[in-house]
Amino acid sequence: MWLAIALAVAAPQESAAPAPPDVLFSLRCEGLPAFFVDEKDAAFLNALQLVDDRLRDLPGEVPDFDVPPPALDMALRLLQGPMTLAVGLNPEPLPAMPVPVVAELRSTRGAAGTARGFLEELADLMNQAGAGVEPPANGGAWVLPAPVPAWMNAEGGDFVARLGLEQGFDPALPNGLLPAGARTALRGRLDYGRMLDFMLEMAEQQGGSAEMEAVFGMLSESGFDALAYEFAIGSDAERQYMVVRMPGFAETMRAQNVVPEAGLGESILRAIPADATWAMAAAFDLEGLLDMYQRMFQGLGVDVVAELDKALGMSVREDLLAPIGQRMAVYASDTTGGGGTLSSVLVLELKDAERFHATWSRLEDLVASLHEETKGYVRLAHHEAGGLQRWTLTFPGLPIPLEITLADRDGYLVAGLTPQAVEAALAQLAAPERSLLDNPGFRAQRGAAGKQLTSLQWIDTPRLFRDGYGTVSLVGSMLANAVRSPRDASREPGLVVPTYATLARDAKPILALGYVDGDDFVSECRADRSHLVNLAGVAGFVQNSPLLPLVGAMAAGIVAERQQQMESGMVWDDYEGSEYQEVDQELAALYEALYAYSANNDGHFPVSLMTLVIPDENGAVYLDGGEDALTDPWGAPYGYDAPATEDDYPYVYSRTLESEDEMDFEEWEEVEDVVIPEEDVHLEPAPVEDER
Repeated sequence: MWLAIALAVAAPQESAAPAPPDVLFSLRCEGLPAFFVDEKDAAFLNALQLVDDRLRDLPGEVPDFDVPPPALDMALRLLQGPMTLAVGLNPEPLPAMPVPVVAELRSTRGAAGTARGFLEELADLMNQAGAGVEPPANGGAWVLPAPVPAWMNAEGGDFVARLGLEQGFDPALPNGLLPAGARTALRGRLDYGRMLDFMLEMAEQQGGSAEMEAVFGMLSESGFDALAYEFAIGSDAERQYMVVRMPGFAETMRAQNVVPEAGLGESILRAIPADATWAMAAAFDLEGLLDMYQRMFQGLGVDVVAELDKALGMSVREDLLAPIGQRMAVYASDTTGGGGTLSSVLVLELKDAERFHATWSRLEDLVASLHEETKGYVRLAHHEAGGLQRWTLTFPGLPIPLEITLADRDGYLVAGLTPQAVEAALAQLAAPERSLLDNPGFRAQRGAAGKQLTSLQWIDTPRLFRDGYGTVSLVGSMLANAVRSPRDASREPGLVVPTYATLARDAKPILALGYVDGDDFVSECRADRSHLVNLAGVAGFVQNSPLLPLVGAMAAGIVAERQQQMESGMVWDDYEGSEYQEVDQELAALYEALYAYSANNDGHFPVSLMTLVIPDENGAVYLDGGEDALTDPWGAPYGYDAPATEDDYPYVYSRTLESEDEMDFEEWEEVEDVVIPEEDVHLEPAPVEDER
């Protein structure tokens, strides 16, 4: 027995295989032709394939274009066609790697000889640039002379380049996301949680702050440290698909009490008319969301609920969220006003109508209390008709084209931009025989029947196509002009976008459904095979939804507020306070005094700011205010770095601002006196030699 043990110990031991990298991100693209498969997109695809010809023109057109044409050509060839990119973390990083990140780019070149020829051509180009790439003696991978370990090789019909790892690794690409029969054009995976962990590890190595750790802790509390995305895009003979799966995230959200008990259901979808031009619906637990955010921000020392309660003057949970149910929908339709922006309607499920009415009464009282301030020009009118209560925001005496209206019926709250839209939405709730569920386009695109739906997005592309086609034609003209040559008239892409009638023929709507599949969240989108058709639908949706006017109004409000502040001389960060404006003014005065001193002292600057407030032989000073002018609004002495050489510049700064991440403002209150180095105190203007 002892002999057997001795022989076992003496026998050569196989070294353990290195652990494979943790894949953070992976992507497999089958090339542009796999994306643009519909005949309506053929001319657009042809124009895209002319982009590389246009880029090859640039070295002769752009002055000082540093990229040599052969290098540009190689890069374009490398990025064309099928390729795979993977980025991971090496558990056993090489010593020369500053971070344990590894990457692999695999470009399919076709035949083995083609891949090998591409490799040798690239190596020759690098050697012409002085890189000194040598072919390996054993026929293995070529080592690149880079600051970090890098290799390139030809493996079968693929050209492969790797960073931080000589051997390849599994990119962990997802399979089976698309419906049977669909051809995949793009698929990939993003491990969002692992990326967060890596960022936190790097921050800790760099001496990360407690605030950063609190932020990552907040994300972890919400379950994002376990979040991953698997996605795929492809098409079959009928339509285009895009699927995103988040493995395990439904279970994580259940633990957070965010996932609604019964999903979206059909009742809220019956509230949407069959002629809806666009619609969005979702199911969520608002109180669960509030609890989740409360827990998330506790690590940052912020009480979200208390702050909201204080700002609104009421209980967010009891007064606002408790009366509201778990389902909502927002849409625009012909029924509610022609399908445009003003036909937009919000339908929100009510769980406790009486409590909602009590809350709304308090809001009515608040608006009524502002009657004198608004001089009667703003009024929240309340009236009842047909057993239903309605509230309308009116502007008596002013020709304002807006009457935002609110009403409730059968356990639902309805809000719209016009009273007509609300009346039509109430009628839809009362008689929902014809709804979005009966729309032929919706029924043709729906592919997740029987699933527990959590969200829905609908764009009726055939209906919105006429509003979005102009945008598509502009995109086509932009691409056509971009690829044309200013010197070669033969490179002509022609009509990049088909005519309106051709592109609109048999257009399909866009329907995206989110649902729970076991422990996973899944989002599945079905659309037209043509990307140009889908672009027209999305452009039409943007023009007919409140999104664009809302963003425009917000931008206009910000600009107007900023302009008002500038005109009144009140330009500072709203959340910071006027002390920051004082710092700007005081720093400007200090720099002005420094340069005035320099002008009178042969271009030399003082070694101390104290020199600026000490009277010279004539009793004059460069900076008024005495020692108080040398302290910031929080009582801390301004910092000053005198120029070290004649080519340097003086630097003055507030120590408070530069230290606010590390020191509370209360600590500055303990600084009673400004400490001045003895050698900087001069009763008379010091000679230039002493100052330097």
